[in-house]
Amino acid sequence: MVLDITKPKDYVDLATSLSKELAQSAVERDAQAGIPEEEINRLRESGLLPLIIPKQYGGIGATWIDALKIVRKLSKADGSIGQLYGNHLNLTALGHVSGTPAQKENIIEKLLKITYFGQMQLIQRILG
Repeated sequence: MVLDITKPKDYVDLATSLSKELAQSAVERDAQAGIPEEEINRLRESGLLPLIIPKQYGGIGATWIDALKIVRKLSKADGSIGQLYGNHLNLTALGHVSGTPAQKENIIEKLLKITYFGQMQLIQRILG
């Protein structure tokens, strides 16, 4: 089954599925205190990174209520991944609410192209 993450039910289903996957190894990973690189890659691959980016810019255009439901689902399975994703959403929104219209468009365009969690450096460079 292919999920269409532009539909609210699909991205919630996707987050539920990802949460179940993360929960299987969360305790062990927490005990090892390492960097959950594989899990971070799974989050990248999930398609959830552009969740709150407005549709007009090519994002999913989800509401914060929906986004925080996803953070909660991920956090229940793995607190570190949930926090990382919540930070990603906050940094994504920061550029959108703080920038001029031209900066917003530039930030959003670049965020849609990246597949890593490096928004803060990008936003700082664009906002100057």
